[in-house]
Amino acid sequence: MCMSTPGASVELPATAKAAAEARTFAHDALCREHGQDAEGAVRLLASELVTHTLRHGTPPIVMSLECEETEIRLEVRDQGHDRSLPDGPYRELSLLLIDKVSRDWGVEETEQGTVFWCTIPTGTLPRRPQRRRRGSRRLTA
Repeated sequence: MCMSTPGASVELPATAKAAAEARTFAHDALCREHGQDAEGAVRLLASELVTHTLRHGTPPIVMSLECEETEIRLEVRDQGHDRSLPDGPYRELSLLLIDKVSRDWGVEETEQGTVFWCTIPTGTLPRRPQRRRRGSRRLTA
C-alpha cells in the first residue's frame, strides 16, 4: 500500500463518454510518486476495462485505482452477475491487450456484482528490509 497517494474511485456514466472519463480519472488519481512511468498503460487499460463493462455489464459502473508502490491495481465494478465474454474478435483482442499490458488480471463475481481487475507494473523497485551490515553495532543512548 502506497503511503503517499490514497486509493480513489469514481462512478462512471453508462454512456459512450465513460471510457474518456475513465482515462481522465486514471490520469488525475494516479500516484505521482510511483505511477508516472505506468500512466500510458493505466489509461489504456482503464479505457479497455470500462468499455468491456459497458458492453457486458450492468450499471452502475465504478472504477477504482490504488497504488501498491510496485504496481497499480485497477478495478471496474458493476452489478452484473455470472457473465462471460462472448466469443468473437472483440473478446480475443480485449483479452490479448489486457494480458500483454498488465502484470495480472481477473474477473471475480461478488454478492454486489462483477469485478474486472488488473495490475500494472510501475517500474518502482520494491523496498528492501533494512539490514545491519556485518560487524556494525547498534548505537544506544
